[in-house]
Order: sequence, then C-alpha cells, then structure tokens
Amino acid sequence: MSVFTLILNAEWVRRYFIVIPTGTDRWPEHSSYGNVTLVSRTIPVVNAFTIMFSNSAMNRTAIFVDIKLCIPALEDEPRLSRGIVTLRIANTHLESLPAGAPARPRQMKLVADALREQGLIGGIVAGDMNAIGPSDGGIVEDAGLYDAWQGDDDDEEGFTWGYQSPNNRFRPGRLDKVLSTRPEGFIVEEPERIGIGEAIRQDTWVSDHFGLVTRVHIVRDD
Repeated sequence: MSVFTLILNAEWVRRYFIVIPTGTDRWPEHSSYGNVTLVSRTIPVVNAFTIMFSNSAMNRTAIFVDIKLCIPALEDEPRLSRGIVTLRIANTHLESLPAGAPARPRQMKLVADALREQGLIGGIVAGDMNAIGPSDGGIVEDAGLYDAWQGDDDDEEGFTWGYQSPNNRFRPGRLDKVLSTRPEGFIVEEPERIGIGEAIRQDTWVSDHFGLVTRVHIVRDD
C-alpha cells in the first residue's frame, strides 16, 4: 500500500497519467497489495472496472480499461476519417503457487470473456500469470487468447522470474505474459524484457520480476 501512495504522490505520474484505481480502497477488503494501471492523459478513457475473482484465496483481481483509438487514415485523408475503435486493456495477477493451479484457468477465462464483449475491437491482458506448472501450459489457448511471445516457453530469453528472487522453490520461468484476443484490427508486438538487474542497492532489486514492454498498433482493413 505504501508503494501505491508513492505512485499517487509522484509529480510525473500526476501530470501525465490517469491512475486506475484511484486508491487502495478499491482493492478487495483486507488486501495489502493489488493491481494498478496507468494510462497516458493523451489517450481517451471511456470506461474502467475491476473483476474480483471469487475463486481466489489471495484476493486477486483484474483491472479493465477501455480506451478510444483512431484507425490510421491515408496521408490525404482527415485524421479521423477511418473511424474510432474501442480497445480493452486488462491488468491482472493470477493465483500464485501450486495450490493456485485449479483457480488460474477459471480466472484466465473470466478475463478473456471480458475482453471479447460486444462493441470492442478486441482486448489485451498483461500481467503475472504465475505459469509455474504443467497445468498452466494450455490455459491461454483454452481461454481463446493469443500469446504475443513468439518463442517457446522454455526459451530463457523469455523468462521473467527466477533471477532476482530469494525464493529458490521454483526454477526460472516465463511467469509474465502479454496476451490478446484474435488480433484483427490491431497488432501486438512481441514483448521485450526491461528492468533486468535494476536494484535500489546491492542485492535489493526493484522487483523480483523483469518487466515487459510492447507496442500496440491499430491497423486498417487494407
């Protein structure tokens, strides 16, 4: 919770971003941590809501933000002549640990269904999917989502956890992912890892995870 306060008090954040939710009181009751999404003030936000997973023993949630984006126009056309679309972006943290394996498929399915609601061009979800066991291998496909990562799950270039954590119970892996609905009308670039080796001081990492960064492009039918 103290980190959320730092985010809200940062001048750079206040000046350039919309913060969703607006405070920790919007997290599940008795939660000491949760999700937060920052959206550039240059992007129109038309809706935001949270799904609290009823099957979570860890108060896990997913935050959804609907943004308006314009379809690229030809050089000789007015900027908005091709129309405007609504893209839904989700930020989630699925259930952790082997004990959470039965909950993760249902949580992923709930997120995927929300990304496919009527009136949307589609949706993207990013976050810690806690893919730590064999049963997690098929939940993305089972939910009808597409992985922006083009490599294999055992490709170390895609691993996002296991190098900056004092916890040695699990081997390094690709716990964090960027997923999307069928990419029609938009393209999600393959994510790149960031924050590798970022430390506050020696052996005190900014995070036990690497971050992921990607770019999303709205495209014309032609």
